[in-house]
Amino acid sequence: MNLLAFFIECLPLAAFFIVFEFVGLMMAAACSAAIGAVLMIYAWRREGRLAAFPLFSVSLSVILTLAAFILGEEDFIKIQPTLFNGLFALVLLGGAIRGQAMMKRFFGAQF
Repeated sequence: MNLLAFFIECLPLAAFFIVFEFVGLMMAAACSAAIGAVLMIYAWRREGRLAAFPLFSVSLSVILTLAAFILGEEDFIKIQPTLFNGLFALVLLGGAIRGQAMMKRFFGAQF
């Protein structure tokens, strides 16, 4: 991975912390989800495919951020990391039980 790609992948996280500092949690989550979605669409157009892990990550972020805005409840944003890690652990565990390499499926090009 080159250095530019690394910084591009860090943009949603950097945007979250910067916007959180000045505006608050709801807008920080919205900016992070939006930037993540834009970067995923850019990668899809550039490479002609969607990688499973960014799709899983951005989709979960967008869904929970929308739920937070619609219901006016910040807890949906606060549980994102826990829910993400739990779901990813279940996917890995399910793959291990079935004898499938889920890490390879999620991170195909890197393995």
